Amino acid sequence: MGLLKSRKSVSRGSEGKGSPGVQDVTSPASPLSPEGPAPGGLSPIGATNAAQAQGPPGADSNGDDASTELSGVPGGAGDGSPATAVLSAFSKLPSDKKATPSRVGAMQQAAKKVTVASKVTDAMLDLKRDEEVKQSVLRYSTQFSVSKKLDRPMTRIHVVKIMQLCFLCYLGFLALLVKLFSPSLFWMFFAALGAFPLGVGLSFMFHYNRVDKLETRDKLNVEPGVQGLKQMLHQNPSWLSFQDKEKVEWINKFLQECWPFYDKAICAMIKEMVEPEVDKYKPSFISSIGFKNLTFGDSPFKIDTIWTDKEETGRLVMEIVFRWQGDANIGLYIALQGLNQLGGDATKMVVKLTKLQLSGTLRITLSPLVDKIPGFGAITAALTKSPIIKYNLDFGKALGSSFSASLVRNWLDPFIRNTLMELLVWPERIVVPMLPESDTGPLTYLKKRTVGVLKVTLAKAWNLKVMDSGMTGGSADPFVCMWSNPQRKVETKVVKNTLAPAWEETFYILVQEPTTQMLKLELYDYDTISIKELGGGLNIIKNIRNVYGARELMGRAIVPMKPFCESAGSTIEQTHDVGLQDWSSIGGPGKGEGKIMVRAMYSPASVCRGLGFKTGCLAVKVFSVVGLSGLGATSDMSVYIRLKLTKQKTKQSSRPTVVKPPKRDPNTHKVEETPPTWTETFLFYDVRKNDELVVKIVETDTVSDETQGVVYMPLEDHVISMPESTINKWYKMEETSLPSGKFMQIHMRSEWLGFIPEDEGWEDRV
Repeated sequence: MGLLKSRKSVSRGSEGKGSPGVQDVTSPASPLSPEGPAPGGLSPIGATNAAQAQGPPGADSNGDDASTELSGVPGGAGDGSPATAVLSAFSKLPSDKKATPSRVGAMQQAAKKVTVASKVTDAMLDLKRDEEVKQSVLRYSTQFSVSKKLDRPMTRIHVVKIMQLCFLCYLGFLALLVKLFSPSLFWMFFAALGAFPLGVGLSFMFHYNRVDKLETRDKLNVEPGVQGLKQMLHQNPSWLSFQDKEKVEWINKFLQECWPFYDKAICAMIKEMVEPEVDKYKPSFISSIGFKNLTFGDSPFKIDTIWTDKEETGRLVMEIVFRWQGDANIGLYIALQGLNQLGGDATKMVVKLTKLQLSGTLRITLSPLVDKIPGFGAITAALTKSPIIKYNLDFGKALGSSFSASLVRNWLDPFIRNTLMELLVWPERIVVPMLPESDTGPLTYLKKRTVGVLKVTLAKAWNLKVMDSGMTGGSADPFVCMWSNPQRKVETKVVKNTLAPAWEETFYILVQEPTTQMLKLELYDYDTISIKELGGGLNIIKNIRNVYGARELMGRAIVPMKPFCESAGSTIEQTHDVGLQDWSSIGGPGKGEGKIMVRAMYSPASVCRGLGFKTGCLAVKVFSVVGLSGLGATSDMSVYIRLKLTKQKTKQSSRPTVVKPPKRDPNTHKVEETPPTWTETFLFYDVRKNDELVVKIVETDTVSDETQGVVYMPLEDHVISMPESTINKWYKMEETSLPSGKFMQIHMRSEWLGFIPEDEGWEDRV
């Protein structure tokens, strides 16, 4: 009805001499009006609209002259031309204000001009309004029809329901017959007997329909999978893809054929990388440790899937999901302190890793891409997260009975599962050059390098798990162990008898990969050997979990560094869930064991250099030593590097390196020396800037080690004050036992990164 009313209003409004205006009464004069605005700020068209808004005499306010519902344009009927309005207004003037006939003529001429302009304007507005009305009607009708179609309920016709309806109608018909004719029992029995087949058929159809629906539902709920789909279609379509990762059976066949060669290369690489790290972390009761046997046998690594990063440019990044299970021959020799000197190799304990299973994800990066075969300059390999490893330790008939075996097991098992596996996880990596740097350019950017420092404050935790139960309730003695690089782990103080500890301790972490590096947190309950009170003074001694301290895991948490590194110089506070799952679990450690709050701020390396810091980190890398030939050795000589900070009293040593005796060229009579080289980097944390570094080269001996040369390096003058707080040079060694006129030199690179500023204005530096 509203639609018809609006169309009628529009048609009637267009029949008059002055069609209904579309401008608001407060709008400025129309550009089509030559006379300008009328008195009171109204244009002639606006004045006309104001006059028409009252409607013609006798018109109902709710009638056809109301505003249209679609366009909102006021409409009206009758003679409402601008000329009539002007003359009507002139006639209503008081008698003393009326002008002479000449003024009346001028007013009539003006009215004619207004009428012409009004007709032109009304014609244009009529065209525009008619088009708008058409569009509005079309849009309204379309929406109305679509909504009606959408709102219309779906009709389904079932044969069973039709039969049920017919049966009910039949029963109603029989009841009507009984009411009208009052038949005898014979006819009623006869009628019931006639309806019996109909009821049986209806029941059979209902049961068959129900069974058919159940079978169809069960078939639709079955997921055929790859093999089922292949069986139904006889082959999988080429366009069908189940995941982004690709199956690569051909690579597994290739590895099967080439495995004897790859096995030797992989084992040699693992031995070269793992043995130095094991030697660093060995406890005091072990004198030496290394691989006696290392081979993965005849079973090659299996590759499950390969995924390629399509967004990378300038390099090729792949993630390979692998697994291995077989009969490996891995044996570690372990020499205990004191026994090795007494019996030599006969006293070494041999530990075998049996029933080994390994799985993980390996990230391989081929870069930089060059135009020479093989097409890339180097291969970078690293594990994306801690691998899943299972094995058994077989000590056999260990020397020193089961006590020494259990002592070694308590250290070796967690070392392999935690520390050793972490040394293979990103940002740790292996870089294998494939082309010389003359073709690829410098490849130092591929290796692990520090790009900044993260200042981390372990604030507090809450809702932790009860570890110590007693008559007065449950509590715990929690502390946190935090690390990003397993070579350096920091711990907070122990907070006694609480499930909501507050530590507020600050540590400094070196950052190598700001976008992908993680902080790992482990919460422990500290169990002392001393007597603890429970309830009314009952004393017990708690069990010691391992030989290095009585601690029990309460939960783990992973903190990504990316949010902090993206807001350099700003302190960001975050809360993370604590869970008990392994690092390698899907989704990480999980949650449910409480929450922990951390605050962190990232600072790039460029603002962490110079003399403006109280403490910091010192990185020293020793490359080579020359001049050892002057010692006149006639047999192999084993030497190593020892570094020490005088104030901090911290010592670090390199692995021993065998130096061959010098050879004299028979033609030139020159002595040819093969200097020892090292690839290790030594890191010292929380170093004061006024400390001094002492570097010694030491020769090992069966009785005692002998120092062959030494270098004294004050940090503030020789390292921190240098450009970029870095120095790379040869140093002449002092206090050597060389003959007069001969000397030794050592090549080192030292770098300083500040932690705590002198003025504590860390944020102002970033």
